[in-house]
Amino acid sequence: MHLNQTCTLVTGASAGLGREIVRLIVREQGGSVIAVARRRERLDELSQELRNVASPEVTALAADLSNEAEVTRCFETATANRRVDGVILNAGVTYYGKVTDQPSESIGNILSTNTVGLTLLAARFSKYFLEQKIPGRLMLVSSMTGFSPMPYQAVYAGTKAFVTNFGLSLREELRGTGISVTVFCPGGIATEMFEKSGLSKQFGATDIGMMDAVSCAKYAVNAYLSGQDMAVPGLTNWVSSVAQRLAPRSLLARSVERLYRGGINK
Repeated sequence: MHLNQTCTLVTGASAGLGREIVRLIVREQGGSVIAVARRRERLDELSQELRNVASPEVTALAADLSNEAEVTRCFETATANRRVDGVILNAGVTYYGKVTDQPSESIGNILSTNTVGLTLLAARFSKYFLEQKIPGRLMLVSSMTGFSPMPYQAVYAGTKAFVTNFGLSLREELRGTGISVTVFCPGGIATEMFEKSGLSKQFGATDIGMMDAVSCAKYAVNAYLSGQDMAVPGLTNWVSSVAQRLAPRSLLARSVERLYRGGINK
């Protein structure tokens, strides 16, 4: 199945995984995209890049999804005078460090962006698909950090555990309606978020088995097309995800703490 003659909204589209997903949908699937992110200039650059290589429309929509009013504006703008066939909720932020050192603004931003904004958009688009009788597609981008405790990314890991459980719950609520919900759980990805988090000061991307954004985006689009319930990209990540879900959580927490401790103390 292809996405030609469809329109997909992608959040977090200005960099990393989201940007590569947009490129794949347009170049390889022939689908139109509403690209959403905070940084308008990045979105305009992406739109211009794709305008010259493909006929589908790429619409730039700048919005701060940590703000509920902006979430509402995003939804209303996206659905005004056009049909939206699918949504990939990829926007997310993180912080690398002790919770006791984490600024309150960072905690609030992570919670608002990763959970509240995502949940509001998922709920509103689900209702929109039902009311418009559209067999829509939803993909919620979670993370393997949602499977286990993650010291020094504690708030982020908590939000991703929420996303995974929320997404799988929503899938069951929508079963039989023709609307698919997929939870995508990548491991580490070598993106701008990795650099900004501070993890790159301790690890090289290849040192901890990070996947490049292009490869991860291909897994994401395939999972989105197939309507899988939950997808973990790559055999190594899949094996690790199974181990994480089987191992005692306290043991996982201690192991991760020892792994990341050195970077905190640098």
